[in-house]
Amino acid sequence: MEEKIKICRECVDLNIMENTEQTVLRHLTGLMTAQGFVQEVYADKICEREREYPTGLQFPNIAIALPHGDSSYVETSAIAIGKCREKVIFHSMEDPEEEIPVELVVLLAVKQPETHLAVLNNLIEMFSIPEKCNEILSADEEQICRIFQETLYKE
Repeated sequence: MEEKIKICRECVDLNIMENTEQTVLRHLTGLMTAQGFVQEVYADKICEREREYPTGLQFPNIAIALPHGDSSYVETSAIAIGKCREKVIFHSMEDPEEEIPVELVVLLAVKQPETHLAVLNNLIEMFSIPEKCNEILSADEEQICRIFQETLYKE
């Protein structure tokens, strides 16, 4: 993977109090905006895209959302990760009518389209491993950053 994706402690919140899809997305986008990774309008673009193309995915040990938006609003490629205190309803990527109670949201902001697909593939592969999901759910912020770095940049 050519492009380096920033994964930093400041963009990880393992205690999200928000309880709707939109407020969770705006919260995580705010973390990225504060670091200068995305433009402020990215929050609106993410929310609009999620309505049209939902990103909820149910895996054997975890339900996640993988929202992402238009690269023209991305300054530096990065990922924000949020664990919701109470599961939040997102709609399924596979069946937009289906509601999925999500506990982990991984917000992507990627500048290069070819990198975007590689990142998605690596993340989906990671979430398909039950032991890795259990490790993520019990990890602290620093451990989360390490797990995601290892997943994205595995040899």
